[in-house]
Amino acid sequence: MSTHSPSNRAALRAFVVLFLAAVVLTYCLPDIRRLWEPEGDFGYQTDFDNVVTSVDPHSPADQAGLKVGDRIDLASTNGDYRSLVTNGPGTSVPGQRVIVAVRHGAAERYIVMVSEREAMDIATKALIVGREFAMLLFVGIGAALVLLRPSITTWAF
Repeated sequence: MSTHSPSNRAALRAFVVLFLAAVVLTYCLPDIRRLWEPEGDFGYQTDFDNVVTSVDPHSPADQAGLKVGDRIDLASTNGDYRSLVTNGPGTSVPGQRVIVAVRHGAAERYIVMVSEREAMDIATKALIVGREFAMLLFVGIGAALVLLRPSITTWAF
């Protein structure tokens, strides 16, 4: 039997499609756990240069004295806390305590924040459910198209 027989290609195609679907689902689906276990939040946002762009009133960041225009100094912040205070500041567990180096101009100071449970109103929960459903629908349709009508176009989908 040839190594390029239609049955070998179909089996390989099915394996690749299932592998890619598993990767996408593994990466995206765990976010639905936030419906039952909200993440921790410090209540501020930064830009890509770690400059604080907004601070929520009465949030842990506000209570710690973080101000708009402050820069999170990652070089002076303990390595264990760096990933918690950048890229959408928050933690996977409410109640996480962090000590962060902050610069404003030439002045450097350290602040202590304890994350609060993220606010989850009905709109946020609906957004999470809708996003997860759309992802499942997209992966399901894409997998079906590639398995039933294999072509370069369906693989691109």
